[in-house]
Amino acid sequence: AFIGQAEDSNLIVAVDRWMLAQACAQLANWQVRGLAGPGFQISVNVSSKEFSRVDFVAEVRDVINAHALSATSLRLEITEGTMVERSTQAYAVLAAVRELGVNVDVDDFGTGYASLSALNQLVVDGLKIDWSFVTNANSHHGWGIVDSVITLAHKLGLVAIAEGIE
Repeated sequence: AFIGQAEDSNLIVAVDRWMLAQACAQLANWQVRGLAGPGFQISVNVSSKEFSRVDFVAEVRDVINAHALSATSLRLEITEGTMVERSTQAYAVLAAVRELGVNVDVDDFGTGYASLSALNQLVVDGLKIDWSFVTNANSHHGWGIVDSVITLAHKLGLVAIAEGIE
């Protein structure tokens, strides 16, 4: 309910900004304390609204630099809704974020309205399989769906991430 209200009121941009800064600060803290090595990555969900903002790329770059992080240590998670929008602006911002070295994953893959054709246009690094598929893997089609998404990701040269395996 909170996320929906934040998106409707455009406060989601401020929430995203704060979360990105907090996540990067925490990762930098862990690295200084020796709790996270240079290959450790942190994931941050971002709203599709971020991809309509030209200054989003500069904000991402600035927060990474402010905490002396490698861009490859950050993974931004976008929803399938970002794929559905298919705006030229969103694709340009996404490409620019990836040019920084930041990884981008499609969050909750399989639960939205995106078609597989969107994967041809949207260049991402990974597919994050929704927890509902993973936790129901023993259901009638459960493992078949999970296995198919993992196979699809690998065939496309993407990372497959399973939610809910904690």
